[in-house]
Amino acid sequence: MTWRAPSVRPHAAAMHRVGGCHLHGRGVPRSEPDAVRWYQRAAAKDDPDALNALGCAHEAGSLGLAQDYGRGLHSSTSQLNPTDSDMQTIP
Repeated sequence: MTWRAPSVRPHAAAMHRVGGCHLHGRGVPRSEPDAVRWYQRAAAKDDPDALNALGCAHEAGSLGLAQDYGRGLHSSTSQLNPTDSDMQTIP
């Protein structure tokens, strides 16, 4: 098994985990740009953990991403259930 296997058989949670491996240097060289690429692949498949990771990175301006509160909020809340009205308002 290689770390690139998720790209052959796309599985969003696996892509998110590969991103985490790149972010923390677990089994692969530490690389924020590679972590972001894997998080983006997982987020494209609506993985909530990847969307949250990218949202937090945008809000903080980390992982080489520009600080962008709007994009961060959009990424972090895009998986909310439309019927959860209390979760869609910011106090």
